[in-house]
Amino acid sequence: MNQKLHGLLPKGVYSGFAVKPKSGLTVEVSGGDQNIAVLEVGTYSLTARMPSNVTKQVTLTAGKTQYVVLEAQYAMHQASTIGVYVRDTVPSNAIMLAKVTLPAGATSVPADSIELALPSKPVTAADYAELAAYTIDNGRRTLELQEELNQLKKTLGL
Repeated sequence: MNQKLHGLLPKGVYSGFAVKPKSGLTVEVSGGDQNIAVLEVGTYSLTARMPSNVTKQVTLTAGKTQYVVLEAQYAMHQASTIGVYVRDTVPSNAIMLAKVTLPAGATSVPADSIELALPSKPVTAADYAELAAYTIDNGRRTLELQEELNQLKKTLGL
């Protein structure tokens, strides 16, 4: 997560996180080599990654339109969590992976009932380089602030 990157990379799916029918009313979220998304929680941007060998399955309800979302929870000084859920609306701390409309009485999820979210944009090598530069810069600044804090504590005898 990073407050400095908030707003620089638009939230959304950048690669992977495909939603496909499984058995019954279950869909599976999976992808290729790279499953990458950016979510926003308050004034923070979180990068979500899912390894290519990991899949998530969620169950839908017949007779309604639902959203398969990637949803993040974040609060200062607490562990952040990101998960795949089924919601009736897309919360502000989530991004839509797919919109699924099922008729009443449905017992399976036809592929044509899944409206996939389009990737925000393809991820290029330049995007990775820019993100790496921001990450390195942020790490450097964090170390400098820690050094200043340690010096201040030493000066104050703490």
